[in-house]
Amino acid sequence: MQTIFDRGHEIEDIVLDRMVEDGWQIYDRQREIIIPVPIDTEVPCYVVGHIDALGVPPVGANPADPEAHLFEHLVEVKGFGKSYMDSYRLHGLNARYKVQVGSYCVGIPTSTCAFAVYDKENDTYHVDFIENQVKEWELHTIVLAVEEMYRTGTLPSCTNEYPCPYYYLHDPKETPMPLDATQDTLVTSYLALSDQIKILTDARSMISNQLKDSINWVDGAPTSYDATGAVVVVTQNPQALDRPKIQQLLVDAELDPDDYLLPSTGWHLRINAKKS
Repeated sequence: MQTIFDRGHEIEDIVLDRMVEDGWQIYDRQREIIIPVPIDTEVPCYVVGHIDALGVPPVGANPADPEAHLFEHLVEVKGFGKSYMDSYRLHGLNARYKVQVGSYCVGIPTSTCAFAVYDKENDTYHVDFIENQVKEWELHTIVLAVEEMYRTGTLPSCTNEYPCPYYYLHDPKETPMPLDATQDTLVTSYLALSDQIKILTDARSMISNQLKDSINWVDGAPTSYDATGAVVVVTQNPQALDRPKIQQLLVDAELDPDDYLLPSTGWHLRINAKKS
């Protein structure tokens, strides 16, 4: 978790520095936000967090609001890989980020968030201007609900649409069944072979790359080469179906993607090495 947090801070610094280069006024980095929650307990209750920054955009940064450069915004930075980026483009902010951004907006207070998204795949960022839709009383309600769950030791029934982002609260992993000595030996042998296969696969990949570099094939060159023990054949990289796009087309056509799954038979094993 510390590694994840450290990487998040690295991305945050990269994006905020680039925003300054692009004409933003950035200040109050990691400013603490404290929101008191009225609750009938002996110990005071607060929602506490640290914003990434406050910022004033350059003129024209928000085409939907020509006067955006006249007031400050909450600046929230997120770094997304491909899957998260695809989901964000398709659905916008998820519920967790909406509450996080809303809490910061309430605590500052401000009504607008400059949501800066860093694309890890191509090392670029862009800013979306998002109006806060979370009210202070809603934050109080969330905290009170959590306090009640803690006090009673019970969780409410899950009403989230699939996939639930908090599946680990209601779908705990089952306790693994121990294997006998013979089975355990087979697993140990499997893992040892997997380690050897990885070493050999990495070595083969390195040699393949060296051969590709030495041949330096271009369109129009010979597509087969003779070696002592083999024939080397060059082919163009194959194209692949854009499965997420196809699935979205089915959804847009109000067709259930599950109806197009091929039936399967039997079962398979997945062996995951324990981390030391």
